[in-house]
Amino acid sequence: MKQEKPKIVGKKIGQKIEQAFPKKFKNLNEYGTSFEIPIRGIQEKVPGYSAGNGHSPLRDRTRKGKKIGYLCDKYQVEKIHENDNPNSKIISLKFSKKE
Repeated sequence: MKQEKPKIVGKKIGQKIEQAFPKKFKNLNEYGTSFEIPIRGIQEKVPGYSAGNGHSPLRDRTRKGKKIGYLCDKYQVEKIHENDNPNSKIISLKFSKKE
């Protein structure tokens, strides 16, 4: 019986985020250089990114051993919240190489 791969969500918008910051992602992939991007910066460079659809690639829930969000599956993503409260608004994202 063939095992199904978990469905990865937010691939299209996740790829747009990677394309909007090519040098940062290149340095992360090649040298492991972590970086942080403010949500406002993503909204300016990625048309269609919003709190509604933009957070799909950032979903860190696990299904069949894999993160289901496109960017969380590829990278270690830390969401920086406004008030150090997980229910508050996300103000920036920190990307690191997966260990």
